[in-house]
Amino acid sequence: MRLLPKPSMLGHALLRRALAFCLAAAAVAAASADPQPAPQVPQAPPVFRGSTSLVPVDVRVTDRQGKPVADLSQNDFVILENGVRQQIKHFSVHALTPEPPADGVGPRLPRGGVPAPLGRQNARIFLIVLGRGRLQPPARGVDGMLHFVRERLLPQDQVAVLAWNRATDFTVNHDQVADMLERFKKRHEAIESALAMHFSGLAAIYGSREMPARIQEDIDMVFAGPGGTKVNTVIDAPIANPARLADDQRRATDAVQRAEIVATRSPDSAMITDAVDPVELLGLKMSLDELAALNAQSTQDLSKIYTGLQYLRYLDGEKHLIFVSPSGVFLPRADDDRSLASIAADARVAISIVHTGGVGSGDSTDWRRMTSRTAAEETGGIYSSTSYAKDFVNRLDDVTRNGYVLGYYPTNATLDRRYRQITVRVNRPGVNVLFRHGYFARTELPPLDRKRMLSYNRVTTAASFAKEVPDIAIAATAVNATSADKTREAHVEVHIAPDRLTFSEANGMKLGTIEIAVFCADANQRLVGQSWNSVDLKMTADAFARFTSQGLTYRERIAVRAQVRHIKIVVYDVGADVLGSAMVKVK
Repeated sequence: MRLLPKPSMLGHALLRRALAFCLAAAAVAAASADPQPAPQVPQAPPVFRGSTSLVPVDVRVTDRQGKPVADLSQNDFVILENGVRQQIKHFSVHALTPEPPADGVGPRLPRGGVPAPLGRQNARIFLIVLGRGRLQPPARGVDGMLHFVRERLLPQDQVAVLAWNRATDFTVNHDQVADMLERFKKRHEAIESALAMHFSGLAAIYGSREMPARIQEDIDMVFAGPGGTKVNTVIDAPIANPARLADDQRRATDAVQRAEIVATRSPDSAMITDAVDPVELLGLKMSLDELAALNAQSTQDLSKIYTGLQYLRYLDGEKHLIFVSPSGVFLPRADDDRSLASIAADARVAISIVHTGGVGSGDSTDWRRMTSRTAAEETGGIYSSTSYAKDFVNRLDDVTRNGYVLGYYPTNATLDRRYRQITVRVNRPGVNVLFRHGYFARTELPPLDRKRMLSYNRVTTAASFAKEVPDIAIAATAVNATSADKTREAHVEVHIAPDRLTFSEANGMKLGTIEIAVFCADANQRLVGQSWNSVDLKMTADAFARFTSQGLTYRERIAVRAQVRHIKIVVYDVGADVLGSAMVKVK
């Protein structure tokens, strides 16, 4: 049973509430009324851009040996947008050097709520996404990530790991991340074997996508470890063109089923008749079980990549997503490759991909290599399917320690929400130029508070997630009531555990901020009332001591249009970038 209204209804209601504290209604209405693009044009994701119209482009230049070229000037660069030359208005060079980390742990959130100004940078953000499958042989993928975290990261670099449906915090505590990777190395093949059995055959095609409880326990042990490190739940972000992707998978499955029937009836028949749509075949020669497992693995990995991009979008700094996979994800259409790459490029996230399973001979492997190569090239990352993972991360570190940031104001000032192609050329022969290949030209919304947008993104994603998120422990009760003037109300009481909330200190006071959103639905899953409040916590030493031992209780009366049967509460800690949710059935 669904415990929330339909996603479209809930999203619309959440959007209205978000406007009250974030944006002008007219601007958001324009942003949400994006027309469908023409075929083969990536579709803009439903996000909001910053108030500046300067387009920043991170550029890395290497020579024939793959070494950084660090002596270029502004005059050596040419930028084109949709084939039209642009005037460079910002130019800066960075060469990263080790320094003590500015922060202990935690994500690099936008400071002051607005994007950091372009200029010198001396730190990087890396999100390592560990894909499905066996990642060690033959390229020794996990060993490569361990080498990267322990020996190549700068002290100030932030790093996090995402695997299956769990993630670590972003942190400069590289030893903590390495410990998790060591546990992953020891246990992931057994977990993958169990998952391969669960997501195979007809169960992979028609069965539940939920993680079995026994496998979930093993996954949580990999992330939590003996020290009891907190485990973060991964809430899958929507992928681009999900209906079409599912339809392609269904058609390919139908084609393989028919191929097996033909092969059974006619053992000499090696291929399906010409009557089968070639899009369905895709040159695949595999069994139904193999295709089902491939589709399940690709869908899960693709969802994790989109989730990583969504998480990184609003963070400041140089951002990289490293995807480690035996053979990559299988996307049968080039449009899907470009959609993934365009969303990453728009978020200023460089995707780097290493295949750890070696070079295969099957056609599906070729398709996956094409997808990985496109994602890396279009976003300014690197890709390898032929090197050891250790060599791959060494090259990635070398490439990203030196670079340039260019900025320009587009000569085409029309904000038509279309994807603009960026081309960067360097007036020096024999060099390789890495850069993001585009962005979506959306309406600017000044003044835009990126921290509010981050909060909006996290809360609405959790609200539409079908399960509870336990990262911040929440206990809640709710009852239907009537006010003195006979108005329907829902009385909600929420108890919030203290252990995941973060505080700063000023003038002897403990300071923190949490977002508390409550969504009320009737018996037919229709949204009938809601509230969304930003709660500033300011506590004396005595009050903070009581809070750490007892937690926080939040009470609210919410006006509703009908009797409430289902309530979902989302609590988001802005400073820690962590959230929790709870669902309550009201009698």
